[in-house]
Amino acid sequence: MIALYYRLIRNSKTINQLNMVKIALENRMTPLELETLKTELSSKRPSKGQVLFNKCIKELSRSFPVAFKTLQQNVNTSMAAINMVDKLDIMYKQIGKPRPEPFTRHSLSRNIKLYATEGEKSYKTLAICFTGNAERMMMPTPIFLQHIDAERIDVALIRNAKRNGFRKGIEGITKNLESSIDKLKDLLKIGKYRTVVALGTSGGGLPAVLTATRLGLDAVLSVGGNNPNDPHWQIEDNRTACDLLRNYTNCASKTPKTFLAFGADFPKDKLSAESLAEFIPAQLLPITDPCGQVRHNALFPLIKQGKLTELLETTIFDSSYLKKNGN
Repeated sequence: MIALYYRLIRNSKTINQLNMVKIALENRMTPLELETLKTELSSKRPSKGQVLFNKCIKELSRSFPVAFKTLQQNVNTSMAAINMVDKLDIMYKQIGKPRPEPFTRHSLSRNIKLYATEGEKSYKTLAICFTGNAERMMMPTPIFLQHIDAERIDVALIRNAKRNGFRKGIEGITKNLESSIDKLKDLLKIGKYRTVVALGTSGGGLPAVLTATRLGLDAVLSVGGNNPNDPHWQIEDNRTACDLLRNYTNCASKTPKTFLAFGADFPKDKLSAESLAEFIPAQLLPITDPCGQVRHNALFPLIKQGKLTELLETTIFDSSYLKKNGN
């Protein structure tokens, strides 16, 4: 990953190209890769002598405009790469853990990555995570993963590559949502885990609830999920999300413990959560922030408040589920 990053930024001629690398990197890295990259880039910061040299070069720019422009682009791109990792590092340090969570990334398909540690799965929880249109869980992936205990929990991150809320399935798995959900059971080896939960943000919220209900998972948390009554939510054979929810809940042998979170200052997401709760028993969780409004990206304020881990541990990672299920 680090070698790939260096190769990509060397080929980035503009800040826009670097931003594309930045987004791809943020959506993929593990906490350990972030810390390694931070350490390596720190050694590349310009010294005071280099700063003075650059100042001298700028003074000569009028005489050598073409050469100076090329040099300045290289300097700007290099510094932008360092600044990008600096911003990630600030969020990373706010979590307060002494060391990076030791996740290793495994590619199960183009759009499904498993972040896990080695060892027996029978005592662990699997979290099946459905991303929104930004292909992440409302935050850079290494920041999300650093909030999770890698020794207890494996994370399957499912990207919404088509940006259609998974209505046409998981790209690369099947072209139908229902059959994609069924494929996850074997692909993720669900039966090997002690408990299995789902988490979805934005466009991934409703698919997370549908997956948890159809597969009989232990718990599910949707954050800013779509409204099942949305007319766009129609899949093949003219069925809607409401049709699927009715069918899954009626046939379910076990109803997952369901939590529906939303920004307290975003009425659209509040209505979506209330509409979803009409189909499945759920606890509504409005997210607030004493320092400002909380709108669609409801998880990001929790990072600043230091409360994201608390939300996860009191909902989908609550150990009391194990006791209730007799495990």
